[in-house]
Amino acid sequence: MEYAYCNEAKFDETIAKELIVYGEKILFSSLKIECEKMLARKINIESVLSIYEAARIAQAENLKEAALMFIRKNIKEIVRKNGKENISQTLFIELIEDKL
Repeated sequence: MEYAYCNEAKFDETIAKELIVYGEKILFSSLKIECEKMLARKINIESVLSIYEAARIAQAENLKEAALMFIRKNIKEIVRKNGKENISQTLFIELIEDKL
């Protein structure tokens, strides 16, 4: 609600992942953009898989591409830290298609 009145709000990474999906649905495209920027700065080994999924669902192409770039560069460490079973089928296919 705070964002609707003053066009700014403070939120954490968890809320940003939810808002990136719903921001566009409730016609706050600027909110979606702010969430994308914030989440792009938060990409790390532990967060990248969930940020990728949020970006994919929200069709946030810039954020999705930032996550994919990070994943490509750090895939071995991501798999070691998160386990290969936590890599979604969608992400796996996208990574393979990149190689073709």
